[in-house]
Amino acid sequence: MTLPGPCPCDEDDLADGFVVLVVDPVTGRGDCYGPYPEAQARGQAQWRRLEFDVADLPDVLIGIVPWHAERPREDLGGADVESGGPDSSSW
Repeated sequence: MTLPGPCPCDEDDLADGFVVLVVDPVTGRGDCYGPYPEAQARGQAQWRRLEFDVADLPDVLIGIVPWHAERPREDLGGADVESGGPDSSSW
């Protein structure tokens, strides 16, 4: 069982938490779980890897990625993405 190494976050790019990303390359489907503190995310990833190995699905990819809480973005003029702000349709 191989787990991802340390998170590739820059020191000045502090994450608000971490999510466990699960992707099945056969079906193309993915899901994520979290956010968790980094240590808990690693534990969750380990359990999910074990679950997929037991189910004989070793090709399913599992990783830990940084999660950043949504904040107003100055470069969007403070547009509220959830309410369909003026810039949200361009994504």
